[in-house]
Amino acid sequence: MSIHNRIQKIEILSLFVSSILLLTCDIERGPAVNGMEQAYPVYESFKAIPYVTQEEIESIRRLQKIYPDGFIFGMTLSTECFPAQDANGEYSVGGYTSLFCALLSDMFDIQFTPKIYNWDDLMNGLRDDSIDFTCELTKNQEREKSGFYMTGDVTERTVKFMRILDSPRFLDLPKNRMHRYAIWEGGIAEELIKAADLSDFTPVYVRDFEEVYSLLKSGEVDAFVHDGVSEAAFDAYGDIVAENFFPVVFSQTSLATHNPQLKPVISIVQKFLKTVASDKLSDLYLEGYQQYLHHKLFNLFSPGQLRYIENHNTPETAVRIVAEYDNYPVSFYNKQKKQWQGIAFDVLNTIENMTGIKFTVVNDLNAPRDVLIDKIKNAEASLFVSAELQDAIPFLSAKPYQSDYFILISQADYPDVNAHRLSLERIGVVMGDISGAVFQAYFPNHNKLVVYQNREEAFKDIEDGEIDLLMDKHNTLLSLTNYHEKPGFKVNLILNRSYDTYFGFGSGNTILAYIIDKSQKMVDTASISDRWSREVLDYQEKMARVLAPYLTASSLFLTAALVLLAVLFIKNRQRGKDLEYLVKQRTRELEIQTAAAKVASQTKSDFLARMSHEIRTPLNAITGMTIIAKKSAVSDKVIASLDEITLASNHLLGIINDILDMSKIESGKFTLISEALSLRQTFKEVSDLITSRCQEKFINFTQEYESIPVCSVLGDKLRLKQVLINLLGNAVKFTPELGEITLSAVLEEETTSDMRVTFRVKDSGIGMTEEQCSRLFIPFEQADSSISARFGGTGLGLAISQNLVHLMGGHLAVQSSLGHGSTFMFTLVLKKTDIQLEGSDQSGEIPDFSGKHILLAEDIEINRIIVRELLEDSHVDIEEAVDGQNAYDMFVASETGYYDLVLMDIQMPNVDGYQACGMIRALNRTDAATVPIIAMTANAYREDIDAALKSGMNGHIAKPIDINNVIRTLKAYLQ
Repeated sequence: MSIHNRIQKIEILSLFVSSILLLTCDIERGPAVNGMEQAYPVYESFKAIPYVTQEEIESIRRLQKIYPDGFIFGMTLSTECFPAQDANGEYSVGGYTSLFCALLSDMFDIQFTPKIYNWDDLMNGLRDDSIDFTCELTKNQEREKSGFYMTGDVTERTVKFMRILDSPRFLDLPKNRMHRYAIWEGGIAEELIKAADLSDFTPVYVRDFEEVYSLLKSGEVDAFVHDGVSEAAFDAYGDIVAENFFPVVFSQTSLATHNPQLKPVISIVQKFLKTVASDKLSDLYLEGYQQYLHHKLFNLFSPGQLRYIENHNTPETAVRIVAEYDNYPVSFYNKQKKQWQGIAFDVLNTIENMTGIKFTVVNDLNAPRDVLIDKIKNAEASLFVSAELQDAIPFLSAKPYQSDYFILISQADYPDVNAHRLSLERIGVVMGDISGAVFQAYFPNHNKLVVYQNREEAFKDIEDGEIDLLMDKHNTLLSLTNYHEKPGFKVNLILNRSYDTYFGFGSGNTILAYIIDKSQKMVDTASISDRWSREVLDYQEKMARVLAPYLTASSLFLTAALVLLAVLFIKNRQRGKDLEYLVKQRTRELEIQTAAAKVASQTKSDFLARMSHEIRTPLNAITGMTIIAKKSAVSDKVIASLDEITLASNHLLGIINDILDMSKIESGKFTLISEALSLRQTFKEVSDLITSRCQEKFINFTQEYESIPVCSVLGDKLRLKQVLINLLGNAVKFTPELGEITLSAVLEEETTSDMRVTFRVKDSGIGMTEEQCSRLFIPFEQADSSISARFGGTGLGLAISQNLVHLMGGHLAVQSSLGHGSTFMFTLVLKKTDIQLEGSDQSGEIPDFSGKHILLAEDIEINRIIVRELLEDSHVDIEEAVDGQNAYDMFVASETGYYDLVLMDIQMPNVDGYQACGMIRALNRTDAATVPIIAMTANAYREDIDAALKSGMNGHIAKPIDINNVIRTLKAYLQ
């Protein structure tokens, strides 16, 4: 046979194989929807579904007449079904349930209206036919015998193991006792986990989520085992953690009705499911969950932030960003794929998908880092994707999205070195990079330092042996091995110094910063960083180019074998696709539930913070007007009534603060401040607050702290006072008239650097039993269930105090016996400091500020009236602005130096306080940078103070306004 004939036969065989493969692809290709090929048919009417009978068609026509208003589709609150608000403020049901109802409505030409019920109302409504359909029930014989008509599976939910934060995980549960699971009464979860769990368990049946939460908090059950979608019911609590039950178990739910008149709908949907399989509904489920995430996130945004997103959601209005081209894997330009890539861009792409906001890179590909920073400072761009703490840009995101550490890189076969040998090594650093500064700070006398203009030069020299080690970050090693595909390098020495990467923002971009911060909380940045640490770019393409000659020769021999395998390939292709789809479906389900857990973890804290602000705003009016009224009150009865209002207002403020403190402690976001304080002065301030309350009940109050030296120590004075006042307040509450209370501090041990002090609060009150003491520090608990009714209180004070003492390094203990009083005690080790404390001004006198000018920016009129009245006796001149834009315009119109101080509210329409501050600071006039700007706002917590200072403000005054705080602030800046 000639060479020509052989080649001709090979070509014929190749053409035959190609034709078979193309034919296979054509058979499986479905209709295109939105430019994407679908693997399932699309039916515009139920009549087109295969095997639907004429009798069923006639039945649906009768139902269309009987139910002109359509069907009620009942569901419980979950990630599949939740109340969503549209742009006009109108509420409707969102999520998978809404999409599934729309599908059924179009299919049957009958309206399926989704509504949310609790479980009992849903089941009762189904049985009395006031609710027509649901997708909450799993199909089983018991339900079908009880009169339910059900389809096959329309959802597939992962069974979740839901527990209290910091309680044992599923795999860590004790093996020496029976596990206790809360199980939904009448649900299918018990049946599923009995089949999957290898050990026995004790079920505790529940009927509502409040009961579940109570059982979890009390420790009466280890976990609540139920469908993962029920996580949404715990969003308000914030301390519920959900994980997959192991072995992984799935529960399926069906379209169900109890009305025999509606059986034709069930029958037709069942045929629809068999025809479409689950592809269509899986796509709807994913789309519905995206709606849920969108709903959860957008509930966190203010109206101004939502407007910002609307104004930056197209390529033409995209947010302008700058990015480094060579900072792998954080931010780099992939020249092969001609696109920006990295951790930062994956995070931004996720935020873009969640919010709709668009981003566009505006810098040149090779622009150095200092040029990018200048673009931010000059307002040519709004966002720098890889900012660090040392960068001179206006402000950073609240949290880093990637953390790294500093290392010394060497060739893989280079000997490991230690810090003592470094003086002998040739060390390379890159000019302008923080790693060089860190190295010089660690080893200031090193004389074999080689400085490079860029990393490419340094990479070449370490590869050629011109230097021994390269000082850089671990990310740089990833760049060498994964991006440049040079595996011959290693981490030779790790330095005990880490660094974080943030998003950086230019002046006037506060709203963008808040959008990024809130969205970033819902992004799994750790998984993104972990994926990039394993990514090897272009490896397969380069390998393909190397092997191309060999593959070309081999393909001639493989073509003949492919012909023989083609038939088997066609037969097994569909089976392979089914398996691949099943894996993708399980993976998608896990990703959805993981994202839902992250959303739930933040909801409680954000809700409580918003409620605190909303309560503090009217409370400011109440307390302010009370002070004003007392100034002109002449009747003792009126004064007494106003004093009662003040006490009630302070009590309400205390409850708000307790709830917020407890929320922050439980979520791990509570931090202490370390500053100089005097223990003796702290005791005096606490005693002054308690003495008057003791006098009202004729209680003998004594203080003992003679052993405490006169010196300054480091600690959080506010929180130490909070603990002592909580303990003393309880002592006053539970000590009868003519009783005794003692506050003492005893120096247990003292060194040159610190001292160990034991604090005690002892009372002669009602006392407690041992069992009551055991429940004393549980949030929302009190020693006796009747205490709340008899004495008042939320049950949070001691729980907060215990947590605060723990954060300070101590432990709050109690000794008590019924009828013989109680003693609370804790011991702290306090560092001494040489910082001298200035004497505090407690006079309360209002100085004369005649000739001084204050600009007050406040959108609520009653708050402006209160400030005017409270400062009337100071004779300060106050000019008022109704929002941030108005304040900025008034400042611009004033003469330089005219305003001596600006009081700035934060949440104002048009332009908020942060933006207004940034606009003033950016003005090209001398007083713009120096005029004191003080936040005066109901945003009253540590993160709010930090945000105010970060935005360029000089201080912070919390609402409700304390006139003494206002006067102290004015003295500090106007005298």
